[in-house]
Amino acid sequence: MLVRANATRVSALAAALAPPRRPLPLAVPVAVLVVAGLVEFGTVQVAVADDGRNGTAVLAGFLAVVVALCAVLVWWWRGEVARRGQVVSRALYLWRRCWYCRRCDAVSVVTTAGSHLLASRGLAASLISLAARMRWQERS
Repeated sequence: MLVRANATRVSALAAALAPPRRPLPLAVPVAVLVVAGLVEFGTVQVAVADDGRNGTAVLAGFLAVVVALCAVLVWWWRGEVARRGQVVSRALYLWRRCWYCRRCDAVSVVTTAGSHLLASRGLAASLISLAARMRWQERS
């Protein structure tokens, strides 16, 4: 059996200087909510057919609480993705304007608020923190 594979090596420096990543999409929590809703629907159908005997009514009630918690999770996640997505977009804007000094092992970024010197290790987290602290003016 012939197997082909591709491998990509990333140096430690490239991993440290990698751009900030966007947050996970909303698809995962929505999929959990849909599956929980389908399970709840099936349990309610069994409880109605069984007249609530054998604990099916209790199970249906418990699953209703789980579905409600999943709905709250999706609502919260949607707001978090929107908020974090905006901060990450701003951090990417800053990342594109960074300069790396190999001798100092530091990263410089010049903004309208002044110059900032950041450590090369954990650059993405530093840029997200800087982007969250800065005041941004929206342009039309």
